[in-house]
Amino acid sequence: MKSKPKHVIKVHIWGGISKRGTTESVIFKGIMKAEHYCTILQDGLLPFISSHFPDGDYRFQQDNDPKHTNRLVKSYLEDCSINWWKTPAESPDLNPIENVWGHKNTFSLLTINQKSWTPSLLL
Repeated sequence: MKSKPKHVIKVHIWGGISKRGTTESVIFKGIMKAEHYCTILQDGLLPFISSHFPDGDYRFQQDNDPKHTNRLVKSYLEDCSINWWKTPAESPDLNPIENVWGHKNTFSLLTINQKSWTPSLLL
């Protein structure tokens, strides 16, 4: 049986994909709440929209996680005039980012951070 590390470091990454490119990744620690998610959208989504979609021809899609559908977040999306597409509950087929993250995370973690990891941590 494989032993588990005693001190696990969790890193959370937010990012987006589109027909015109990808957003910058926003890396954060801790538990994300609605207020923090609004900051992530401000830092990660808004600059991307203004640089890649100045014509406003986009639709922002997110899953139905409670922090994404919170009243504060909905108000923020409206205040920033973000063209938000409401997705049906439990609709993984409509959310391609889950599959992209699986591949991107594996590739990124093994190539970008490899120098800072000890050999025993690499799988």
